Amino acid sequence: MALMGHTAEGREATPGYVWLFVLGEVPERWRDRARSASFVPLLPEEAEAVMATGASAPEDPEGDALMRLAARGAPAPSIARLSGVSIRTVHRRLARLRQQLEVDTTAELAAELSRRGFGE
Repeated sequence: MALMGHTAEGREATPGYVWLFVLGEVPERWRDRARSASFVPLLPEEAEAVMATGASAPEDPEGDALMRLAARGAPAPSIARLSGVSIRTVHRRLARLRQQLEVDTTAELAAELSRRGFGE
């Protein structure tokens, strides 16, 4: 994907070159060309799927909800009740996430998921 832009004078900016700034700290001379961006930390299998197909990451509202709850330290029974699945299913999904993220405990999983932006 080529990144293109135009200066205030209408000149085309060089494609492929970007500079990242903290939100709100773009120098005045470049504000007319600034674009908003979102950074989404992907789980290993999400990254593999995107890289393999070139497509966007598949929607998984149930998985995202489980990861948000786990990142906040919710116990498995609460996750099960809120997600409408069995406790066994929650334990199985949490175990799979621990394996994918290479952590040993649920506390480490919560910290890693929070670090990746699921705890917000």
